[in-house]
Amino acid sequence: MPLARFEKHIFDSRLLNILSLVNMNYYYRKLNYKACLVFLILILSTASFYAQQRQCLHDSKSLVLEITDINFSIQFRHPVFIPVVVHIVSFKEQEISDLQIRAQIAALNRDFRKRGNEWKQLPRYARMLATDTQIEFFLATIDPKGNPTSGITRKTTSIKNIALHDNIYHEEQGGANAWNTNHYLNIWVGEMPEGLLGYSSSPEETGSASDGVVINIDYFGTSNATPPYQMGRTLVHEVGHYLGLEHPWGNIKEECIEDDGLDDTPILKNPHYTCPPMENQSCEDTDFYWNFMDYTPDCCMALFTPQQAQLMHLVLDQYRSELVVNEINDPSVSINGTKLIPNPAGYSTLIHWDKEGLNAIQIYTLHGALIDTLLPCEKEKHLSICLNEYPSGILLFIFHYRDNTTHIKKLIHI
Repeated sequence: MPLARFEKHIFDSRLLNILSLVNMNYYYRKLNYKACLVFLILILSTASFYAQQRQCLHDSKSLVLEITDINFSIQFRHPVFIPVVVHIVSFKEQEISDLQIRAQIAALNRDFRKRGNEWKQLPRYARMLATDTQIEFFLATIDPKGNPTSGITRKTTSIKNIALHDNIYHEEQGGANAWNTNHYLNIWVGEMPEGLLGYSSSPEETGSASDGVVINIDYFGTSNATPPYQMGRTLVHEVGHYLGLEHPWGNIKEECIEDDGLDDTPILKNPHYTCPPMENQSCEDTDFYWNFMDYTPDCCMALFTPQQAQLMHLVLDQYRSELVVNEINDPSVSINGTKLIPNPAGYSTLIHWDKEGLNAIQIYTLHGALIDTLLPCEKEKHLSICLNEYPSGILLFIFHYRDNTTHIKKLIHI
């Protein structure tokens, strides 16, 4: 029976001499316990230029998942949706706008749903591996108490470089408390020293107060992020770790022997750091430096593979099942007699509800944008609406009642 292995990352001692050039010893002590810290190493070379590199820290714990079918024959019947809360914890006047946050969520969906253009420019053998993972993310519209929300929290802190410390997870220590990590993907955005990018928890930490992803505020979003990581793919990489993916080179204990345990991610000797690479790190004859789990700059990242997609779904099924929102298993939804008929719908849908005292129905996109508010009459129990002015995709219908309860139904608008 084959095994796919997920390892929380340990420090590779072969980098000690390089890292000492930039006096990073303080960070090793502080970050050794992190699930996966991805960072940039700035090295002053004899040619007087800086080489940018990413390297992960590992610890000794490992998570092993048994996969019963070597061919990963699990088929996706429909997309799954994951509610996201973004905690902005800022030290200085470095504002991240709601628009920038939504742009980052859109970038996450661009790459997880294969909506980008980069993969189309790849060689044929790489294009054939590019996969729509059928995993989509949206800013939460209901908070843990059942109240409507934008899916964004904001906190000003007096702690410099708070994203290097566990303080970021605790409101009383200057950070922001997680929303229920079983039901929301928590993303903390905070200050780190120049060059550090972000880190994530692993599936075995599901439900803990620090379960989620932490991103350097300089590399979050797309419009104002710092090049060459300005396309939102630091978060894409880290969410890959959050959903159980490893790097294609494994732990680099033995070059071209250890990898991520998947057959369709070509094994690498070491990470790629530039775009295009100055040196091919593939253990095979062909180049392969476009995977989202490599360390190339954002403009070179282009794809997840089919087995990476299958593995992320396996993690969602076995370790993060309460995170997934869909019509069958939605931990934030109480149906309470509400129906949308038909669903999926093309031109129109009939909204039906049984409960008395409905005040309003708000309709949101998955990105958290309010697109309509319906105000039914007192005695109405159903309402028919045209959908031709609404965007296609997943729409969230939020029912607000006079007793302060809220219910959600999801409509697939085709």
